[in-house]
Amino acid sequence: MKVRVESKTGSVNVVAEEGATLLVSGANVEMKEDGSSIVRSGSHSIDVRCAPGTDIVVGTMSGSVRATGALGRTHVASKSGSIEIDTATTVDARTHSGSVRVGECAGDCRVVVTSGKIRLGRVGNASLNNVSGSITVDVAHSGEVKTVSGTVRVGTSATGVLKIRSISGTVEIAVPVGRTPAARLKSISGSISNDCDQGTDGEIDVKTVSGTIRIECR
Repeated sequence: MKVRVESKTGSVNVVAEEGATLLVSGANVEMKEDGSSIVRSGSHSIDVRCAPGTDIVVGTMSGSVRATGALGRTHVASKSGSIEIDTATTVDARTHSGSVRVGECAGDCRVVVTSGKIRLGRVGNASLNNVSGSITVDVAHSGEVKTVSGTVRVGTSATGVLKIRSISGTVEIAVPVGRTPAARLKSISGSISNDCDQGTDGEIDVKTVSGTIRIECR
């Protein structure tokens, strides 16, 4: 099942729960011939209940988006508003001004933020871009991070390639004890420290103009 939600100024709350059929409050629902649904509202808050594994697409001008339960492919775009997603197979979240939080994403997790914090739990592949604001990832198997200014903290499983590019701001990477990734680290004006031995357990590639780089095995 696929559900598309369109809202102008109201908040959007999506809940995936076992045994649920599509139930919507605060908006009109249009059923399509392919089995998908379109939910539209102007300024009212929208509540959507659906079955686990449902693919969702949410677009809003200004309003927070909250998605709980185990969802499928999840795409959220907001001009201004926070985005929170508990669990999804893949994530594509974009906001101009607002924070983004994702609990768990088994596959690709793409987040684009102009001004705001990015906070991820456990993800497969992280693709993160922001201009200003901190980035925190508990564990990523692989990924690419680009930021202009803000602290970057990433935990890596040291099984894939992790690439980080920063202009100004501290970059901290946590590696599991016993793992020995290949590390290529460069800071034009900033200190570099690496507690891990060089090896072949994945790859860490970090470059920053003015910022500290720290890699810790823990």
